[in-house]
Order: sequence, then C-alpha cells, then structure tokens
Amino acid sequence: MPDREQGFGTPEQSHTASASEESPTPFSETGEQLIRRTPMGYVWNQAGAIWLFLSLLIFEVVIRRSLPKGETNDFDLVSTIANLGYYIASLGLASAGTVFLPRALAEGGPSLALSLANRLAAIRLALGVIVGAAIIWGLPALSTLVEGMGWPQGSAFVHSYAMQTILDHRIVIAAYVLCVGISTLLSNLLIALVYTRIVFIIGSLGQLLLLALAYVFVHPLDQGVDGAIAAQAVPAAIIAVIFAFTIRHVLKAKPSSKGHRMLRPTLRLGVAAWLADLPNASLVQPVAIGQLSAVAPTELLYFKSTYQMGDAGARFFTDGLGGISMATMSVSYEGGLGPLAISWRTVSKLQVLLAVPLIAFCIPHASSIMRILFGTKYEQTGLLLAVFLLLNGLTQLLGGATHEWALYVLGRQQWVVVSRWATLGILALVGIWLVPQFGALGALLAVGIGRLVAQIFLLVLARVWVRRPYPIAFIVKLLLALAIPVIVTIFFQPISFVASLMAAMSWIPTIAQPVIQQGLLLALNLIIFTIILLICLWIIRPLDAEDAMLLNQVPRWLRRALLPFASRRRNRAPAAINE
Repeated sequence: MPDREQGFGTPEQSHTASASEESPTPFSETGEQLIRRTPMGYVWNQAGAIWLFLSLLIFEVVIRRSLPKGETNDFDLVSTIANLGYYIASLGLASAGTVFLPRALAEGGPSLALSLANRLAAIRLALGVIVGAAIIWGLPALSTLVEGMGWPQGSAFVHSYAMQTILDHRIVIAAYVLCVGISTLLSNLLIALVYTRIVFIIGSLGQLLLLALAYVFVHPLDQGVDGAIAAQAVPAAIIAVIFAFTIRHVLKAKPSSKGHRMLRPTLRLGVAAWLADLPNASLVQPVAIGQLSAVAPTELLYFKSTYQMGDAGARFFTDGLGGISMATMSVSYEGGLGPLAISWRTVSKLQVLLAVPLIAFCIPHASSIMRILFGTKYEQTGLLLAVFLLLNGLTQLLGGATHEWALYVLGRQQWVVVSRWATLGILALVGIWLVPQFGALGALLAVGIGRLVAQIFLLVLARVWVRRPYPIAFIVKLLLALAIPVIVTIFFQPISFVASLMAAMSWIPTIAQPVIQQGLLLALNLIIFTIILLICLWIIRPLDAEDAMLLNQVPRWLRRALLPFASRRRNRAPAAINE
C-alpha cells in the first residue's frame, strides 16, 4: 500500500507480487485495490471516530458542568430537535453516496464520480436551506395559526415548555441543520473514496475548534444554550468548505455530463436510507424523551446522558467501519455474490470483535464510568448504563450495522426501512408499559428491545440473501476468550497499588483526588483486561481459513499482526458463490 493517498487522476500503486501469488482472489481488480486500501482507511477513519467521540465527550462534560440544571434540560431538548432537523434534511444522501460513488469511480472514472458528488452536495445544501427556513419562519407562523384557531389543546401546545424552548433557539437550530448536514455529507463522500486520512486531519482540527468555541461561547460570552449549539455549527461550516475543495482536488477531472444517469438510483437508495435513518437516528430519542417527560421529566438528563454513553460504548471502535465497509461490499459485489458473502462475514466478525470486548468491560464498571465523567449526581445512572450496554452488546453480537450495509448493496433497502420503523413501533408500544413503571430505565429498555428485535430480523434476511451462514463459531470462541478477563477484572481490584500511586502524587488538589483515583483504577483494570483477552484470543485463535485467505489481500503489517489469532488448521476456504 502506498504511504500517501493519491489522487484518482494518477495510477494507483499495485499490490506486492508476493501477496498475489499466495492465493487467488475472487475479487475484481478494482475490488482488490479497494480492499488493499481499506485497512489503513479504517485505521484513519476509526482514529477520527475515536477523536470525535472523545472531543464530543469533553464537549458534553463542559456543557453539563457549566450550565445550570434548567438550561441543561433546554440544551438536551434543543440538541435533540437540531438532530431531528438534520436527519429530515439528510434524505439518506450520505449512505447512498457511500454505495454509488465507488461504483461511479469504477464505471466512469473520476469525471463521473465528481459529477455525482457535485449533484449530491447541491441537493443536500438545498434541503438544508429549506428545513432551516421552515424552522426560522415556519414554526412561528404555525404557532400563530394554531393560536388563532382557538383550540385549547393547540394553545396549550404553543405555550408549552418544549415549543417555547424551540422558538427561543430556532436560529442556532437552523444553522446546525445547514452546516453540520453539508459537512457530514462531504466527509462521507471522502470516506467512500478511502481518503480517510484527510477526513481525520481536517475533522480533528475542526473538533479542536469546536471545544475552543464551546468554552468561549458558554463562559466568557455567556451565550448558554445558543452558544453550545453555535459552537458545533461554525466549525462544520468551515470544514464543509475545505472538504468541497478536497473532493475537487483528489478526483482531478472535469465533471461528466452523464452524472444524471447515476443520480436516479442513488436518490432511490437515499430515500430508502433516509426512511431507515429517520426512525433509527432521529425519532428514537424524541419518542423516548416524549414518553419519559410525560411521567418523569426530572429524569430526562439521566436518560440522555446514559443513552449517549451506551451508544458511544457500543460504537467506540466500530464507527470507522461504516463508510469503509459499505464501499468494500459495493465493489466486491462486482465479482458476484461470493465475494460479497466473504466481505459480509468478515465485516460481521470485525463488528463483533471491535465492539463486544469493550462493552463486556464497561458493564461491570458502569457506575464508575458515569461518576468519573459527570460527577456524583450521575452515579445512580450506573445501573441504567449497564442494562443499556447489555442490550446494545446483544445487538452487536448479532452483527451490528453489517446486515444493513449488505442489504443496501444488494438493493434490498426497503427491508432496512421496515426494520427501522418496526424498531420505533416496538419502542412506542413497549415504552407505554415500561416507562411509567421504571422511568428512565424503562425508556432505555424500550429502546434496546426495539433495536434487538430489528437486528434479528435483518440478520435473518441477510443470511438468506447472502447465502452464507453467520459466523457463530467465531462468536462462541470470542465469548469464551472474554470470560476470563471479565471475571478477573470484576474480582481483582488493584486498590492498594492505586493508593500507593496517589500517595506519591500528593501535589494533586484534594478535591480532584477521588476522581483521579477512580480513573487510575479503571485504567489499570482496562489494561489487565486487554492483556488477558489478547492471551486468550491467541490460545483460542478465532480466525478461520476464510479469514486467512482474506489476510493475503491486506498489507503485510496487518497480516503479520492478525496471523497469531488465525487457526493453524489447513481447512479449505469455502468456495465462492457467484450469480
């Protein structure tokens, strides 16, 4: 693999002869090149995802520790509505572009790819303007209309806490929808082209600017909720401009006049992805928050913080797989169903391997995590986080988002839509029963159960249409490898060692010592957990013959790192199935 990313206007470095001689590959030449670039693409993409998580976590900590409790509830509501507007304006273009931009590049070269990227960006910008205008001018007009009708229920809604809060902050909500929307689309297009290093560098600088602006807007300028939302919108606008020039530079071509031919199937997939993303990413929280606010509004901040931490813990190491995996599956499908099946199984294993160990570690330490991050008033949310992580862990064990990506590539996106709306329906029905009884815990249970049912549904469909079994043996081996480190870190606590370290750091202010001591204890447990897990994986060797075949297609450094975890048995890899 080249040490630097190259523009598509110049020839790509070919893979080493030694790797190609080791075993034949069912992938096309384009697929081989993309797979060869994918490992480093994932590394940069995941590095960006981890930094994004850490920076947003710092952002959340700053906001929640800076704003009064009343304004914190305002911020949770406004940010939820801003995300809802963002998803309404998205039209699924990011997911569709991730699938079709690599195809456009493979079929028509940089010229066709740039034409498609330009059209997607123009549509996304127009949608952001429309939704933003509806928020700024449409909501006040609607409130006036409802108020003039003289309905008591309508008047109560217009003067409700939620509606008045949204109206008070509608300018920054519209700015968030427009700026974050176009920035996210362009970053996904660059990820689909496997230019993840550029996305990582520019995105990281943008997140640093976000943290700086958050501090300035909330503290010296005292802008409260408006400042917190604006701190997210301003860097996104700057990043969008940089990404737009970057895409034009790396493709190095004149836009093709034939781009409209690929736009129609892209929009068709985009609408399906939008219908799937809307309930999954933007309506789940509002429905759960609406049910919770009706019976226990004081628990809103506990639900929101736990929901965010539970999702972050489940996706901490897997967010980098998204665009990379979908692009790989899309190009692999050129070779038929067999190469796609191999990619599907491999990505499923990666999803499980990267997500489940961290979840397994976090569940018994949930209370410590919440106390360290958000203070003692959030310590009671430890049980909530543990339960939500358990449900998220079961979803990840069943493949996470892998089956959704495979169905998109197969053109079966309508079933993803069905599963997402079914998730929302299950959430609403189960929440009616659980939320009044258990409050925030009931809302989290409803969310987790809805997701789990939808995940089982998608797994069954992917298994049938990909025509390959789900890697159950791999999952069983991983769970066996996890048993020992989980048990050890639950019962073995290096408290005396941490106490001696704290004694040696007497210069630390007294008020900070409890948090630092808990953080050190958690970090040591994580190190012990990781070492024992690696030893167990080396003994069990969960990777099989099919994985060994794929290792021949990746860079040598990655192959050497993973071979110790591959089975030594010389089983014949499953034959490729082609249509």
